[in-house]
Amino acid sequence: MKLAYNGPPDGVTIGGKKIEPPVKKPRKCANCYWWSQKILWVVGIGPMKAMCLNKDSDNHQRMTSIRETCDAWETDKDGNADG
Repeated sequence: MKLAYNGPPDGVTIGGKKIEPPVKKPRKCANCYWWSQKILWVVGIGPMKAMCLNKDSDNHQRMTSIRETCDAWETDKDGNADG
């Protein structure tokens, strides 16, 4: 039988150092499935913005920066909606 190892549980101390759980990928527009790869906008050297294509989001059809978030975020593991 093969067991999966997910790291030490919260609050474990090894060699006098407290081990923290791994940090999850932030749920920002840049890693959302619905953040467009084809509808982009950059003004000068400012931040890149792209259109949100998620109909369930408050940001739907709005240009959002890579740092914005929303409750309708979805993983981009299979590429983007328009990619």
